[in-house]
Amino acid sequence: MATTSALAAERPLSSELWFNVTDVRQYLYCARVLHFRLGQPLHHRLSYKMNEGVLMHQRAGELERRRSLKAYGLTDGARRFQVPLASARLRVRGQLDMLIERQHEVIPVEFKNARAERQTNHRYQLTLYALLLDELGLKPVRRGFLFYLLDGRADEVVVTEGMRRFVTRTLREMQTLALTGSWPEGTRRLGRCRPCEYLRFCNDRW
Repeated sequence: MATTSALAAERPLSSELWFNVTDVRQYLYCARVLHFRLGQPLHHRLSYKMNEGVLMHQRAGELERRRSLKAYGLTDGARRFQVPLASARLRVRGQLDMLIERQHEVIPVEFKNARAERQTNHRYQLTLYALLLDELGLKPVRRGFLFYLLDGRADEVVVTEGMRRFVTRTLREMQTLALTGSWPEGTRRLGRCRPCEYLRFCNDRW
């Protein structure tokens, strides 16, 4: 099994292209979202759900500062909010909602304006934050949490080496898509299309 240090030895992605951490989540939700964002000069408006999500993230951070760590099953740890992270090797940057620093580990936490449905793309977004933290070499990142705001529930995610490898491969797929401008397959779950801000540009989704 590959280790984190082995992953670091891989050749870097193109120096001309950077992704946001949220691009991985969106790509795994539907690859066309990344295609439209990077490859097409389209004007789109944020949906009501997206605007509401921004506001809920802001409120969540304010409330979290006054709460204990009981929701995460922890009795100790220092919290940092809105933590900027970046990797020149992976060509990715992002802002982590919350980082819990303990004596022997650091734990990334992402707030989600959603129900606790264990969505795979959320788990891999959290995995990418773990990869960015790995590169800082602070302390081991063995797990993270997805805090679902609509349920007030924190779900633990164990971050494995297999998940790290999958996210690294996904970044390379995303780079190929971005550099070639190829038209990707849309999600097979058509229910995801209805609230999408790019729906009117997909002529096979109606």
